[in-house]
Amino acid sequence: MSDIDKMIREFDALINYLTSDLYDPDRRELKPLTHIIETEDEVIVTVDLPCATKNDIQIKSTEDTLTIKASLNKELSLIEKFDCYNKHIKLPTRVEPKESKAYFNNGVLQVKLKKKLEGKEIRVE
Repeated sequence: MSDIDKMIREFDALINYLTSDLYDPDRRELKPLTHIIETEDEVIVTVDLPCATKNDIQIKSTEDTLTIKASLNKELSLIEKFDCYNKHIKLPTRVEPKESKAYFNNGVLQVKLKKKLEGKEIRVE
């Protein structure tokens, strides 16, 4: 194997490594860009879902994970060879899934998850 072939192989491996968090070609899934902010009382997850609509989005949460799936419109999936977005997120702290709220506007999904209170303060009398 020549030095050039070796360099091409290494470059291809690097590109595959760098893009593995962006898509899964075997499953035809895109992994959307995600931003997580933790405030004093909630975790806010913002996810880019261009070409998805509100009705295409499915969100599931446990106390420590958030899973987001969204179908792509058929025209885009035929052109780009991807069918959906799929993202599984490990949350930085435990949350109350039943008290979560989600908002979708112009291709951006925002999920607000209330933090789970760990223990209870005991007042001394």
